[in-house]
Amino acid sequence: CRLCFAGNATLGVQIVDESTDGKKNEMTKRVAPMTSDEIFNFSLYGDYSEKFSFSTGCGLPGRVFQSGVAAWEQYLANAPAEMFERRGGAIQFGIKTALGLPIDSPNVG
Repeated sequence: CRLCFAGNATLGVQIVDESTDGKKNEMTKRVAPMTSDEIFNFSLYGDYSEKFSFSTGCGLPGRVFQSGVAAWEQYLANAPAEMFERRGGAIQFGIKTALGLPIDSPNVG
């Protein structure tokens, strides 16, 4: 079975870490709007991602499909290529975190 869809969606906001003590000892998160450049790069990453397909158990989409459990992956620039095949594109387009959601579809699997 080949999984053939990986793309993107955005609400135009991002989660940002902020220091509450000025030294990054205490961090808090806030929602911040994405800039037009960030939205554009996110769209380009979606186009890049659509060129990939994944076997069951391979890459983030394949692992989520196989397990049926959502996955949140951070620090994509540091991810091993075998765990996140789109790492190069993530670095190129400034994507730092990915979320995989298991969604039943009659077109996949």
